[in-house]
Amino acid sequence: MHGAGCLTCLPVLARGGAAVLLAEPAFRAGDLLATIERYRVNSVGWVGDEFARPVLAVLDADPGRWDLSSWSVPTSGGVLFSDDVKQGLLRHVPGLLIADVYGSSEAIAAARSVSRSDAAGPPARSFRGGGLTVLADDAPVVPGSGECSLFSARSCTGFLPSTR
Repeated sequence: MHGAGCLTCLPVLARGGAAVLLAEPAFRAGDLLATIERYRVNSVGWVGDEFARPVLAVLDADPGRWDLSSWSVPTSGGVLFSDDVKQGLLRHVPGLLIADVYGSSEAIAAARSVSRSDAAGPPARSFRGGGLTVLADDAPVVPGSGECSLFSARSCTGFLPSTR
């Protein structure tokens, strides 16, 4: 089970929609675009630039080839889109609402931002209300201290719900 697949498909299926999967096990950007066109897909979930850059390269190489008018939301789970990729996607599909979401399957999501052609969204931010704590080896990390969590010596990750 992974939140990205589960949380993107179940709400759609619960409303009577359909989940469309690519037929091939390897990702091919042109196949994705043809699938969006053929099945009138409106939402695509993927992992940031790793998938978006090849899609953007195919769109740049052959602009206007696909009817992408049904596509309204690309969502990145796990890693944020870079600004140049967002701008490139918006150049080809001006009506997109580009959503960056990250967190964990267990906690649903910790932060999000949405960008669209008429205004860039704010930087990704934590959801309000629950409070989060970043843990070091022996105590919570003080915000702004630069100290990293127990999960990685190179990045400050490992958010758990605050008990305070």
